[in-house]
Amino acid sequence: MERNEKGFTLVEIIVTFCLISTISFLLFQIVLSLKNLYTSSDYKTILLIDQGNLTRRINDDFFDLNVNEIKTCSDGTVDHQLCLDFVLTDPSTRDEAGEPTKVTKRLEVISPKEDVEGKIIYDGYAMTFAKGSQLGEVEATLSYIPDDTVRYNTFLTIDAPITNKLSSGDFGLHMTTQFYTEMDANGELSPTKMNEYNQLQSSNWGLTGVQAVHLTTFTVNDMIRRVLATEGGKYTKDGLYDVSLDVWNRNDKDFPKYVYKGTSPNNFIVIDAKCYRIMQITQENGLKIIYDGTYVGNSCRSETTASKTANYGTNNNWLNSQIRNTTLTNFVLDKNISSNSNFFYGAVTLPSTSTEDTYTNMVNMLVQQKGASAISAVVSEYYGDHAKSIAVPSILDYVLSSSAETCTGILSARTGSCNSANYLAKSFNYWLMTADGANTTNAWSIVGGKLTSSTVGTSMGVRPVLYLKASTTFTLSEGGVGAKGSSTNPYIVNS
Repeated sequence: MERNEKGFTLVEIIVTFCLISTISFLLFQIVLSLKNLYTSSDYKTILLIDQGNLTRRINDDFFDLNVNEIKTCSDGTVDHQLCLDFVLTDPSTRDEAGEPTKVTKRLEVISPKEDVEGKIIYDGYAMTFAKGSQLGEVEATLSYIPDDTVRYNTFLTIDAPITNKLSSGDFGLHMTTQFYTEMDANGELSPTKMNEYNQLQSSNWGLTGVQAVHLTTFTVNDMIRRVLATEGGKYTKDGLYDVSLDVWNRNDKDFPKYVYKGTSPNNFIVIDAKCYRIMQITQENGLKIIYDGTYVGNSCRSETTASKTANYGTNNNWLNSQIRNTTLTNFVLDKNISSNSNFFYGAVTLPSTSTEDTYTNMVNMLVQQKGASAISAVVSEYYGDHAKSIAVPSILDYVLSSSAETCTGILSARTGSCNSANYLAKSFNYWLMTADGANTTNAWSIVGGKLTSSTVGTSMGVRPVLYLKASTTFTLSEGGVGAKGSSTNPYIVNS
């Protein structure tokens, strides 16, 4: 049998070469892909580590220290996209004067150029841009809430995006920190602070924007944050004071915990085009308010003459009074008016000596003593009108609203001392709901700026008093100007 000793034909050689070439090319592509994947992963890891280290260092400082001042660098260069010096205070350490020590930390963002490496540097730690990285548009904005009731009312946001052609994602610096900026009496930036922030914006390597962020909704708690402190036990400013530690203060939910005092505190609120003044905030954050006038052209206009007048009644029992049962029945109410109001209407007798003329004695009489009045005893042992959601002010309301040092109680109100520095003082005479404990035909009133015992058949002004729910929220008018809660910028009750 004859053997076939022929070798590969030309066709077989060509086919074999093509197969080897194709396989080699595929293997090369796989190896190249693996190399690129490794390189991309390696770059991404490095970029993420640098980003994390930089962000951690900044956050550690801004969480542990307080921002005292922000300044643009005095020695910034054209290569800087951003250069800021942060003056931070350390509350854990004190200097010789007992003040928190200050440290300065610098943040720099440097653009990459042919002869300049791109970097982000914070307090000496440098994050150098990896090869193939690009710096995007750097933005550093400062937003502040013109309201000092907010604990951290200023926000600094910095965005310095960094991308790399070898890996997808943003590996730059992105941070937001909050801190407190002191506002003026109107809740706005002081001219000094405004100038400081404007300078931050005018620098080539400073902030890209400064803007105010106005709050649109307010609550009772926002008002409470404005509580003032007494100076040597004296009420030296108009505003809201905490009276919860005073000996006369009671735990009843309707008793005042905070009281507005002074000639013109910022305590105006508006309900259905009617203006009221907040007298007190109760133990449960209810608002006790008194009608004051009309709301016209974004401003509250206080009454110079009483809008309602009436006799008190046939005797000084508030529950039977004409004011309670007739005069105030048609007064327009709002859904925010509390239905669980409690008006303390007891009988008060003039003390025999000035040593008895104290808040404590006045409160005890107001809520407990029946005296010689026509008020009958009640099971609860204090005189509270729960049935009505509207009344008139009591002696306690009038006395507490004065910030005068000489206004100590009933006798001082009788001499006119409580008419001083008191927004409840009016040019017209008006009734209080409190009975005169010494005479069943008399109730207390404010006449000529003095506490006066008037016969119940006398006709004089009636000032409606209401309680607002603790859940009530407020806004400000777009046309309002001046301090929040002022007559030209009152709180508007949300309907």
